[in-house]
Amino acid sequence: LWLTAGYDSTIKIYDMKKRKLLSQYAGHRSIITAAHFIREDSYIISCSFDQSIKIWNAKTAKCERTLTGHTDSIITCAVTPNSRYIISGGVDCSIKVWEFGTGNNIVTINKHTRWVKIIKVSLDGKYIISGGLDKKIYVWDIKFLVNTKNLNPTYHRCIDYHTDYILDMDVGPNDTMISSSSDMTVKVQNYVTGALIHNISLTPVWATAIKFTEDGSMFGLGCSDNSLLIYSTLTGKFERQI
Repeated sequence: LWLTAGYDSTIKIYDMKKRKLLSQYAGHRSIITAAHFIREDSYIISCSFDQSIKIWNAKTAKCERTLTGHTDSIITCAVTPNSRYIISGGVDCSIKVWEFGTGNNIVTINKHTRWVKIIKVSLDGKYIISGGLDKKIYVWDIKFLVNTKNLNPTYHRCIDYHTDYILDMDVGPNDTMISSSSDMTVKVQNYVTGALIHNISLTPVWATAIKFTEDGSMFGLGCSDNSLLIYSTLTGKFERQI
């Protein structure tokens, strides 16, 4: 299955083998900035410039819950591996943690000083990683956030190797993270210790999208010159262009 969403404010699911549209979801009032399958593809979460997050039943194409609380466009959303929590961020510079089951906003974090561009959750579900236009990446302990709620939402670590906007991030096994920036670099880091493992210069282009392979041994970069580059996670060396 292929899940798409975007400028027409709808979500569509396609059968790629049959090249057939299976279902369409309408309800957002503006551009949809992210959409994800969750709970073994039985639900979809989406976020939008309309300042809302929606939870959809993938079988019925019905919106089961709308989450509101952001005061400006939502740029990014993610979900924990157990689907218990949804995390969102956007133009209002805040990060919000929501309970999937109730739709309640249980934590609001106001640490980024500019837009929150991308949010990821570690593969073990322990950490939220947020990257913003303030050039910073923050690592948050989910258990600590949930237990303290809004009393003292302090971060586990701040990673500030980049010198310009954070554009994209991905997390892999062994506490590994990759991040791209408009400073024309990609950095491989350990998000728990904050250690910089590899610094990759892409000058004169930048990576607008990055993704680990399933086993984390390689990662791909979608670049501003329309190229797709493959790198080794272990060595940080360029492998090939597709």
